[in-house]
Amino acid sequence: MNTPWLHTEHSLKTLTFSGVFLLFAFMCKKEEEKPVQSVDLYQVSEINSRLLNRSVTYAVLLPEEYNTGRDSFPVVYLLHGFGDNFTAWKLGGNIEYYAGAYATVTGPVIYVMPDGYNSYYVNRYNGKFPYMDMFVNELVPAVDSLFRTRKGSIHRAVMGYSMGGYGAMILPLKHPEIFSTGVCLSMSFRTDEQYLAEPQNVFDYQFGAIFGGTGSSGTGRITEYFKEHSPFYLFRAEDLSPYSHLRFLIDCGDDEEQLNITNDDLHVLMRQQNLPHSYRVRNGAHSWDYWHASLPEAFGFIADGFHQQNTSTDQEIPYSLTYPAPAQFDSITTSGNTATVHIVKPPSYKETEKYPSIYIFSEDDRNEISGQSLDRFALLNDAMIKGKIPPALIVNISHLSTDDLIGNIQLIIARTDSLFHTIASPGKRIALAFGNTGADMLSVIRSASGDFVGCFLYNANIPDSLKEPAAGVFYYLDQTDDNASFTGYNRMYKQLKYNNMPFEYRVRQSTTPFNAMQTGLYYSLHNMYLKLSN
Repeated sequence: MNTPWLHTEHSLKTLTFSGVFLLFAFMCKKEEEKPVQSVDLYQVSEINSRLLNRSVTYAVLLPEEYNTGRDSFPVVYLLHGFGDNFTAWKLGGNIEYYAGAYATVTGPVIYVMPDGYNSYYVNRYNGKFPYMDMFVNELVPAVDSLFRTRKGSIHRAVMGYSMGGYGAMILPLKHPEIFSTGVCLSMSFRTDEQYLAEPQNVFDYQFGAIFGGTGSSGTGRITEYFKEHSPFYLFRAEDLSPYSHLRFLIDCGDDEEQLNITNDDLHVLMRQQNLPHSYRVRNGAHSWDYWHASLPEAFGFIADGFHQQNTSTDQEIPYSLTYPAPAQFDSITTSGNTATVHIVKPPSYKETEKYPSIYIFSEDDRNEISGQSLDRFALLNDAMIKGKIPPALIVNISHLSTDDLIGNIQLIIARTDSLFHTIASPGKRIALAFGNTGADMLSVIRSASGDFVGCFLYNANIPDSLKEPAAGVFYYLDQTDDNASFTGYNRMYKQLKYNNMPFEYRVRQSTTPFNAMQTGLYYSLHNMYLKLSN
């Protein structure tokens, strides 16, 4: 028997149940799809530190993507220098601009800038101000809980300048489980020798209060706590495996008062201990101008760490040549024909004018001029035409016998000056050496220093036994951070520095040997111009 009212009641019940279900599903869907709450991209906050018994202020810069989705992001902790505070990277570093400008390199990143309190980012030796413990046990967990961060050491990097540069090294060294990458800009630390030489008031205030030994002089300053926090001791440990996965970029200007020595010595030690790292030295001192110029490569280095890749070695040669190498060459001979000497005249060569000269010590040429030498000639020729260096005679010397090295060079100089229109003055001659010809050229410069005003070395073999450089000569030292003669460069650099002799020092990223020397040649053109134009 068909009962319409029963059927209707059942249908109404079904409809009511379906409507409730759909309404519930709709509400859940709306809850899931509610827009991300917008937050200020730059904000200042603080944590109440139980370990320090005080509040710690920090700033956070979020990526634009933070307000447009639900992704999590890697974190870069930015550390300031001695005497500065958490505002330094915003006011001096202009981090909002640079983070945005290089966002395509790094990808979206969260930047955290904490107050460092002149702590050197470590615990004080007496336990009264355990800053490092606060950093890893309170600050990092607080940031991870308040923001959408990616967890794990490969997603955290530290970058700092001066005191913060040391922090960017010691935090990963002491806590590799928290941080995997450190970018150390003009790292402020000291070798033992520098530590002992610090004036007492500077030592007590800046170092003794942190590492112990306040009031001490001599070796009493080298406390066990200092050793436990010195990379010069940590990197001499028998077991270096805890540091094997860490990535460091060390960058320091050659005009620093003493930190350039510290950083260069550390580079030497890390090379000797086979500890992978990247090292850079450019023209500049302890300033934001220098650190700003460091940021492009620093951001790329950090991004490589986050992405577990290494693209920074794929550097392209930073120039393009408009004009080719000269097609014609002259030549001269030496006594016994022990050397091959090719002469390249400047593009605007005129018999009525006099020219400075560039002597190149080459190992590539014998009976024919090699392709590498032709590329060097092309670069110099192009630079002359474009006005980057004055028109000059190129004297390319290959396979010079060491039996009478000085005599042969002086004979080549005399014949060049008599046969070609050169300015017969040491102030108008510079010498360039590439690779294995470095030792020969340095011997020439030292024994006949009155013949040249400038000495330019590119990934050259500088002997560790090198005597003091010749006085009255400008030295341009250029190498890549994987150069085999890194100890010779370090020794010569310090000799020039300590004796207040004129020099420029550059350490660049590794690349193929010829590209390394050719790129070094390109970057030295301005200094050649200054020497040849005086």
